Amino acid sequence: MKTVSAFFIILLSIISGQVHGQFVCNTITTTSSLKSSSFIDVTNYIPNDSTPVKYIRVNIHYMLRSPSDPLYPGNFTPTGDGLGNNYNGYQFAEDLINTANYRLSLNDPMRLPPGNSTPVLSRRYFYILNGVFFHEDSNYYYYPAQPDLKYRENNGEAVNVYITILRNSNEGGGGYAVLSGIRFVVLCGIWERYRSNIQDKGLWVAAHALNHEIGHNLSLLHTVLTWDGKCSDFVDDYCTDTPTRIEIRENFNIEACCGWNCSTGSNNMMDYSGEEAITPQQLGRVHWTLANEMKSYLWCEFVNYNININIFNANKSYIGRNVNFSNTTPIIINNNKALFINAEEVTINGPIEIWPGSLMIIGLAPNKSDFSTEG
Repeated sequence: MKTVSAFFIILLSIISGQVHGQFVCNTITTTSSLKSSSFIDVTNYIPNDSTPVKYIRVNIHYMLRSPSDPLYPGNFTPTGDGLGNNYNGYQFAEDLINTANYRLSLNDPMRLPPGNSTPVLSRRYFYILNGVFFHEDSNYYYYPAQPDLKYRENNGEAVNVYITILRNSNEGGGGYAVLSGIRFVVLCGIWERYRSNIQDKGLWVAAHALNHEIGHNLSLLHTVLTWDGKCSDFVDDYCTDTPTRIEIRENFNIEACCGWNCSTGSNNMMDYSGEEAITPQQLGRVHWTLANEMKSYLWCEFVNYNININIFNANKSYIGRNVNFSNTTPIIINNNKALFINAEEVTINGPIEIWPGSLMIIGLAPNKSDFSTEG
């Protein structure tokens, strides 16, 4: 018997022109209190330098065409990028999370209102890649399909992010997300941008889209845009430190809602400006949500105490405080599949074979009794 204790992350692997502009975003409306001014204790949750950093589990799902489709695969696969190159979906998912985390590590001063003194705080939250999945199903291939209805994994323990495809590559990109309940995100234009600019992989824009949409999961609303991405004077995100469009226009004669990479408009992460500024009250909403509604999504939180694994036949992600390989015959990970585990302790009681091109990733979260920081 082999026991893997906490404090380590083990990676066992054997691996033999700009098209899109501004993204458009939809939020799925709910009756949650998160959409109203009754949102409680925001100021009490604004982070500071002593706030524990929180890590949110994220699953990446690639929606592919069905194998019978003559244009298969049409997205990243376990072995390639869908265009004949060896750079694969596992690698892109890792690069996407790393780029998104890098962008989260930055925060710029709010551009608006001019001359403002809004504090620039550390966000104190990042992502952990929890699993990568590939679904060969043309029925859920095109945006705005709802693949979460069929393909969700780790319900209530990881944000499921679905990378879908646009029917018309000239439409740009976009996504939608939920503000309450089981959190998930649907993105489009990610693979298309990669295809048009393989050199930089389109990661910078993809990471912004991911941060924006997960921002909705974390209770953030648009500050100058309607739910369908239109500029509006009548948007309220319930944060007094994010100025409204009409306030900026009437007081400074500036258009706050001027689109992607506009040097005079809003640079807030929730405006689809391509930039990442975020205010203290917005961060208060984020940390309120992580403490009250999404605590189970954190890297060091577990719903299941014990999980036993005795067979493996498909990409899978297991989340449990204690994960046990209870097999007596070999568990074989092959055919470019991956086994992901998030746990405090993993016990291996039997043989495991990892074939070339396949992955076994064990992410061991710190035990709360050993650390004062949160997951």
